[in-house]
Amino acid sequence: MTGLGVARLRCAALAVTTVPHLHIWAADGKAGDHAETPIRRPALDYTDTETFEILRRYQGFGDQAVSDAKLRMPLYAIFEKYNRIIRES
Repeated sequence: MTGLGVARLRCAALAVTTVPHLHIWAADGKAGDHAETPIRRPALDYTDTETFEILRRYQGFGDQAVSDAKLRMPLYAIFEKYNRIIRES
């Protein structure tokens, strides 16, 4: 493997280990350019309201982020339907 290939693997490994921590930090109401109400840490039993808020925060804030989160909720419900089956089996 070339030096570039090793660097890409290290970068990917960093992303896989860092991104979940950033999501937890964001859920706790991270400091930023606007205030966010803290929500529970990531869990498998989020309510629809909490799920919507996570999707909205991922997009940012404002009317466009709310609109985008509304569009993503039905897709999330499809994934959750099948993930729940696996979790509960």
